[in-house]
Amino acid sequence: MQNRYYLVVVKVTSKDTEDRSFTPYDDLTVAERKYHEALTGIGAGSKRICVALLDTYLNVVQKEVWVEPVEETPEEETPSES
Repeated sequence: MQNRYYLVVVKVTSKDTEDRSFTPYDDLTVAERKYHEALTGIGAGSKRICVALLDTYLNVVQKEVWVEPVEETPEEETPSES
């Protein structure tokens, strides 16, 4: 059986739409390059990105999950009841 590598990419955009892809590669070097290219969208409009590289037997070789940081707003102070 020839070695195959599978790149799985899921991106959730700022408009809550999903972009999903599953791409097979015969060459690990190419698969790894595409893995890193998929992560270049971090901070460029996506809210969440998950990239996973799987081997021939669907074992996880590499995985990265990025979630846009949520800015916390200071809670309004409420007067204490006496």
